[in-house]
Amino acid sequence: MVPYTHNLSPDQAYLAYLKGTKPGSNDRELHLATVDGSRDVVYAQGNQLEFWGWAPDGVHFVFALSSIGAPQWGSVCGGSQPLLDPPGRHASDITWVDADHFLFVSNHELRLGQLGDGSLLIGRFYDGYFEFDR
Repeated sequence: MVPYTHNLSPDQAYLAYLKGTKPGSNDRELHLATVDGSRDVVYAQGNQLEFWGWAPDGVHFVFALSSIGAPQWGSVCGGSQPLLDPPGRHASDITWVDADHFLFVSNHELRLGQLGDGSLLIGRFYDGYFEFDR
């Protein structure tokens, strides 16, 4: 069973945490809770569910089923959608640049993503080195 893992939102109003649901399995629940304890909801459930982090606004966050690796853009207000275009794109190492832009790695490429507007290729990783796209 996965231990409790938790992540505090940048504005410190919300707590996201994963909770294992079955001993001996990778089934997990993603909970969203207010820090004052007045609300705690199960936002998503799945096998190998992972919380990847909060967006700078403290209301949105990224999560995924690690077996798929296609990140989802979630909100404390409910609902989620694919973070990347195309929606099934595998990604890792998401780092926020500002409220609308983020860096990520996909298929040995470093890309700059923009919310709701695809991504641009920055460069590629080759056998231990990195080459900028020209």
